[in-house]
Amino acid sequence: MFKNILLASDGSDLSRQAMHEAVQLAKSTGAKMIALAVAVDFNPYLATELVMSNDEMQPLSEILKDAESHVKEIEELAKSSGVAVQTHVVMGYEPAEEILKMAEEKSCDLIFMASHGRRGIDKIFLGSQAEKVLNNSKVPVLIFK
Repeated sequence: MFKNILLASDGSDLSRQAMHEAVQLAKSTGAKMIALAVAVDFNPYLATELVMSNDEMQPLSEILKDAESHVKEIEELAKSSGVAVQTHVVMGYEPAEEILKMAEEKSCDLIFMASHGRRGIDKIFLGSQAEKVLNNSKVPVLIFK
């Protein structure tokens, strides 16, 4: 059914739950997993007080370290479940664009990701990455809620 499943993770609790479901899907279909974490380097011109406070801003080295830990967690779970996995960390301002680009580069036939269901001001300023992927993907997208 599926050959290459792209699992995008941000390390959140919901994303970790999605990880378990994605690995099970890959195992049951014999698919390979492509684990992706986008290290979001916030544009300082857009990082206003409404979007993030100073205590939320991290140095780039920490952002990359966090992203690496997200894909490492997926890699360990996939391997322990007998699922072939590749891990990737990319830098970007817009996670949805990076997810779509990776899905195309790796010939993925499914994108699996969690949705945080942002509403109100969070959605206005941060946007819904899942919605952007869903609206612009050329392959099926499975949204875990």
